[in-house]
Amino acid sequence: MFVSTALLSAQEGKPAVPAALLPWNGVWALQTCEFDGKQQMDEPSKGAIRLSVVGSEHRMYIITDAKAMMGRRLSTSALQADDKAGTFELTIQDGYKKGERVHGIYNIEKDSLKMCYCPADKPRPKDFAAAKGSGVFNEVWTRANTGK
Repeated sequence: MFVSTALLSAQEGKPAVPAALLPWNGVWALQTCEFDGKQQMDEPSKGAIRLSVVGSEHRMYIITDAKAMMGRRLSTSALQADDKAGTFELTIQDGYKKGERVHGIYNIEKDSLKMCYCPADKPRPKDFAAAKGSGVFNEVWTRANTGK
């Protein structure tokens, strides 16, 4: 499914999706978010957050109408990933924390995305943990059912 989308984009004169980003593409629902040793957000708050990856664009949304699955975009970032090393970088292009860069590690297995990251001026995390005082985020996302 993703490969044909990448090929179609290339045929239409649009840049093809880099192979490392193909598994990222889709809509993701937040399952857990830990920062600096503490779980973040209650269940309703986590349920309102969506990550949408289209090509190399990483978009964060908060769902404001759960019935219609409509929301407000919080930020858009340029995503780069190295699938062999399991690393990624984000540069926030608009919205909350515009201009900031983060880097981290990731793992995608089937419909689960694990991300562990911090500001780019700190050392990249080496494992999926967010110890107290680390300034690191550790998140788990699952591919959202988009009704298709």
